[in-house]
Amino acid sequence: MATMIAEASPSALFDWAKGFWELQPLQGIEEPNLVDLGIWTTFWAALYGCLCLLMPKECPDWVIRIHSNLHCAVILLLAGRCIFVVDERHPLSAARLNEANTPLQNLTMVISAGYFLFDLVWCLVYMGKDYTMLGHHVSSAAGLVASLLLGKSGYEAVAVLAGAEITNPFLSVRWFLRHLKAYDTPFACLNDTVFALTFAFVRVMAYHYFITGIDAHLVMKLGGLFLYLLSVVWCVLIFQVYARRYILKTARRRQPQLKAE
Repeated sequence: MATMIAEASPSALFDWAKGFWELQPLQGIEEPNLVDLGIWTTFWAALYGCLCLLMPKECPDWVIRIHSNLHCAVILLLAGRCIFVVDERHPLSAARLNEANTPLQNLTMVISAGYFLFDLVWCLVYMGKDYTMLGHHVSSAAGLVASLLLGKSGYEAVAVLAGAEITNPFLSVRWFLRHLKAYDTPFACLNDTVFALTFAFVRVMAYHYFITGIDAHLVMKLGGLFLYLLSVVWCVLIFQVYARRYILKTARRRQPQLKAE
């Protein structure tokens, strides 16, 4: 029994998962081109169409959030492999920055660029003039394509992409809870708290490292700076909403109780 418990320890399970992950070969793309980008854009459009057929009674917002989380899962798996498995150097090692792209990084960026191109069209059709979201999608797709064309800075692009995607599930859960009228629950508060903290840590503090710590091509620096500033604006808005809902609202509720006492 002791042996079984030892074999099931977190470190042993982590080693097993890493070993299993490393056994799965991924060839990647040596020289990505417009055909690859077109294939993946078509794939994401077809997947959205399939989801619409599977969920005919749901609104487009519901379907696109399922769609975006499928993209999130794929990208986090690929990015995690790029960052932690294929290269054994420390994730924040300066030696990994501004290097030539690897085939797996190319594959990850092509898949995601295709998604952002499809999602940009979706936003134009269903969201209208949401300029911050449109700016995010345009800059994301442009940054990925720029890295593919330059043939370098793939590590930074994939790391920033992973940072953007890791907060997406929390935002989707928030939307689903509001849609299902289950937002006034402790779970919603927990989700919003984790989302706000994760956003601030990953998309502001971690992004700052990639913006200031590399000697990359000017195009990559400008694109990264735009995404960083956009993330800062969003972070301020997120914490304003959080403060109004959970801090100021709680304080207002307590004031009548204090007066009554």
